[in-house]
Amino acid sequence: MNKFLVLFFTIFLSACSISIDLNSSDTDEESEYGEDVSFEIDQVYIIDSEFSDNAIALKFNLFLSRDDVGLKQPKNMALSHTIDLPIELYPNIMTIEEGGSSCFIPVYPHACETTITADELKKGSKEYEIYMEFEDGYIAKEKIEIPFPEMIEDTEIMFPVTAPIQGSAYKVKFKDVGADGYNVLVDLCHEYLNNGINPCLDGEEYHVSRNDGKLEFDFAEDFYMPTLEVKNDIIEVNTSMEVNYDESVQYTVSSNKSGEFENGIKYYVESLVSKVFYTKDEDAK
Repeated sequence: MNKFLVLFFTIFLSACSISIDLNSSDTDEESEYGEDVSFEIDQVYIIDSEFSDNAIALKFNLFLSRDDVGLKQPKNMALSHTIDLPIELYPNIMTIEEGGSSCFIPVYPHACETTITADELKKGSKEYEIYMEFEDGYIAKEKIEIPFPEMIEDTEIMFPVTAPIQGSAYKVKFKDVGADGYNVLVDLCHEYLNNGINPCLDGEEYHVSRNDGKLEFDFAEDFYMPTLEVKNDIIEVNTSMEVNYDESVQYTVSSNKSGEFENGIKYYVESLVSKVFYTKDEDAK
């Protein structure tokens, strides 16, 4: 009987020992990630392009702090080299979620890029977990809430409506949506010669900015000097450049706006629309 009791207690204590070891392992695993990293958002960028199949590009720039060593990345310059920092502030790996898309490490603030949906944008913010491995061996996960600004209204290309006639002068009209600025681009595409050269290098790009409420061009010297006219909230850009294309012509207009949230974080939003016409279109002949 005594032998039986001794054997029973030996087995019982062994089981308890195993249980304790397992719990200890769980604790060690949980403590693998430090919680002494904090962030400061420098700027939020949102770019909505009709080419992205309902995926809206999101970028946010982050400054890092290490509370365990009392260090933080300085904000004395717009972009600084991370390699110049103490190793405690130098992340070897920095991703959105562990194993997710990488943030840009060589300079800080670190730019992290991902995509969101239109429904997520409407919610006004989203929480992300940032995974980091630092040069000194410190590993951390930390969550941060990224605010979303109100998106700018899409502009609309009003002209051309049909494919432009070969050799006609360049003209584009689009809706003024109150943006701070517009980038206006035309790409003239020729037949691809299978030589590795982009067949759509011909064309022209113009930048229009709103200064003191007035829209005007930002340019130094353009070969084809443009003219700008605004009437009834329609912006018209004309140049003497001839529109000649072998395959297609594409008009692209992006509207952009900058601002600040109430807490001082800066943001930039951009919306991009385009129209493309092909030589096979009857109007181009």
